Amino acid sequence: MSGQVPYSRKESILSNKVLLINPPFARLAGLEQDYVPMALWHISTLLKQQGFDPYIKNLNIKSGLHYVGYLERTQKYSNLMSLYDMYKSDFYEELNDAIKQIKPDIIGFTVLTPQIKIVNDLTRYIKFNYNIPIFCGGAGATLNYFKINNCNLIYLGGVSHLKDIDSIENYTSTIIADQFTFGNYKGNLNLDGILDKYSPDGYGHVFSSVGCYANCRFCASPAIWHRKVYFKPIDSFLIELKLIADKFNPNKFQIWDENFTASTHRLKLFCERYDLGIPWMCDSRIVSLNENKIKLMKQSGCMQIAVGAESGCQRILDYLNKGVNTETIKHTFDLLNKYEMKSKAYMIIGFPEETETEILESIEFIKSCNPTSIVLSLFTPYTHTLLYNECVDKGLINAETYDESDHSHQSGTFMKQIHPEIHIENIIKLIDDYNFKGGK
Repeated sequence: MSGQVPYSRKESILSNKVLLINPPFARLAGLEQDYVPMALWHISTLLKQQGFDPYIKNLNIKSGLHYVGYLERTQKYSNLMSLYDMYKSDFYEELNDAIKQIKPDIIGFTVLTPQIKIVNDLTRYIKFNYNIPIFCGGAGATLNYFKINNCNLIYLGGVSHLKDIDSIENYTSTIIADQFTFGNYKGNLNLDGILDKYSPDGYGHVFSSVGCYANCRFCASPAIWHRKVYFKPIDSFLIELKLIADKFNPNKFQIWDENFTASTHRLKLFCERYDLGIPWMCDSRIVSLNENKIKLMKQSGCMQIAVGAESGCQRILDYLNKGVNTETIKHTFDLLNKYEMKSKAYMIIGFPEETETEILESIEFIKSCNPTSIVLSLFTPYTHTLLYNECVDKGLINAETYDESDHSHQSGTFMKQIHPEIHIENIIKLIDDYNFKGGK
């Protein structure tokens, strides 16, 4: 590219085209994530309501991707930027094609923490070659906004309005702290402007709330959502699901709320009113589940519940402030198996004071609960979390030089630094072996 603007932009920003981009991440590990970026789908809806013409480009998908085991993910994510550099020309080409096709007047990015350097490279490229104003948001932007470059506007937390984008050209790295709400959302999800093709189930990924009440010491959610949960009205959420069902006919819905079962009343309303006949899946906290809820969800068409066990060691559960004991974890999985509900157990290993013996015992306990599969994370401290502060106090992190965008919760790079004595690859293989054998 020559650095010259390839087309004339309109004098008025209002009613102009906005290209929303999901940058590469899982794709770099060869991992399939065949679904519409959910946050961008909602930003697209909000933009359309305000008179813009929005489009979504997903640089995180590609044909031929597949399920990748945790050992392979660890090996690839630890070299994230080198992988990005290796395939950079592919991303530039796809980005150029989208820009030439849409001719956007504004570009927006969603940013996860490990994507910060990638986004900075893509935005630099856009600024040099097209000089198009850019905004961004997402967890990475919220927690590390000071590391984001080349953006006119940076939104912290969720976005409930985009009025500032009307005059985006007047801003330079301006921080917008929005007061998030779903109050005006009527379920009218914008189904137009998606530039990529997905399987029918790729459109079935949805969320009905954001945020979590809990205060787990490893989690960045409290720093983003301040221990609040923002709910879509149930009627609006059901309208959204019906729109997707009518247009795309997915075989299942995946509800990605941090804790879909948080409100007993709301869960009951959903289960009573959901009548699409399409199976659905969700995430839950252990303490939010009981037999009555599982039975109700099963009757409503729920086919899988993923729960945050995190550990099978009581000392570590207490250390993490999980507010649950191993007996309750085992009882919950027993109930899920009793009602023939598929299950996933979220698990984290490698905390600062965790021993290899405790990790192995924890894995054996989780396996004894017979979940359908285990979702593994390797401890990575995120800024503004309680465990990050502990790592600083213990001298495990130099707050002035630590760059969390160099790590991923599946890269294992931080765990290897603080636990060189642990045979991480052998431990991860235990999880892969369990999952590849089909769990129970």
